[in-house]
Amino acid sequence: MPPPLVPPMLGSVPAAFLGLMAEGLSNQGTAARLGLELKTVEGHVGQIFSKLGLEPDEADHSRVRAVLAWSRDADT
Repeated sequence: MPPPLVPPMLGSVPAAFLGLMAEGLSNQGTAARLGLELKTVEGHVGQIFSKLGLEPDEADHSRVRAVLAWSRDADT
């Protein structure tokens, strides 16, 4: 199955991080998989949330909302 299309506002690097989020990896899991520092992953994830217009909200799970927003954009 081909990877989902990348919304133009993201680019390929953030899309790769979103793909790992969709697999259920935490920031720590993503850092370990990619051989990156946790702070680097946290920075990328924060940029993704910002580009998708997802504000921090204690009542919602931002990682799930980011993956859903990404998949909706990829379907259009």
